[in-house]
This record gives sequence, C-alpha cells and structure tokens, in this order.
Amino acid sequence: MMDYRLDRWAFETRATKLVCEKVAQAYGGPTIIQKGGKDYISNGKFTLVSEGEGGLKRSGGQGDTLTGSLGTLLAYRKAYHDRIWDHDNSLEPAETLALAAFGGSAITRECSRLAYKDFGRSLQAGDLTNHVHTAFLNTIGEPTSNL
Repeated sequence: MMDYRLDRWAFETRATKLVCEKVAQAYGGPTIIQKGGKDYISNGKFTLVSEGEGGLKRSGGQGDTLTGSLGTLLAYRKAYHDRIWDHDNSLEPAETLALAAFGGSAITRECSRLAYKDFGRSLQAGDLTNHVHTAFLNTIGEPTSNL
C-alpha cells in the first residue's frame, strides 16, 4: 500500500508542473521559471525540473542571484547562436533557452546551499554573492577547451 504522503507529494508535483506549463501556454510559449521547493522551467511544450539541494531558508532578494546567473547564461546562449566559436550548432534556440534557465536555477540553488552552510538561519540574500563562482563551477564546470 502506498504511503498517502508520498501519493499526495506526487500529485502536488504533477499539479505544480502542469500549472507552470499552462501559464507558459496561455502567454504564447515564453520560458517560465517557477521557483519553489523544486523549480519548474517550462515553455508550455516541455518542462525541466531543477531540484538540486538549496539552502533551508529563503530570503527576499535571492531572485537577484537568479537574475544575474540568467543574464550570464543568456549571453553565452547568444554567443553560441552567433557562432563566435567553432561548434556543431546542434542545439535549437528553444533548447538553449531552457538550458540557460535551468542553469540559472541550478546555480542559485547551489549558492543558497553553500550560503546556508556558512550562515544557517541568519542567511541573507547578499550572502549568496560570495558563492557565485563556486556554485558556477559546481554546476557548470570549467570550459573543456579554449574559446
């Protein structure tokens, strides 16, 4: 017999994913990041779930870390599509947009995890800033070749 709590959690996860997809569809397909215990990234056609461990405390302003991470990854995305380096150009724009959104979410969650480890419940959003470099390396890694 299935544990009721697990069944309810699975239902709530499916419902949250569906809401994110429906909102994206209602607005004509923009990529949406719905932050929460898990972050849902959807353009209405496909949905990614970012569920890396984050900090155990949320504070106002953590979205600034997400925004900065997204800005950086969206610049990389533009460089990819502008072909400023040699590559096979195999990723479609919708794919790279979803990957940038997923990466921004993953970096922010990792920053939060690292900052919480240092500051615990006294964590403030600004504490994430000192962990951006480490979080980036932990989630994205170093380039495999010189650009």
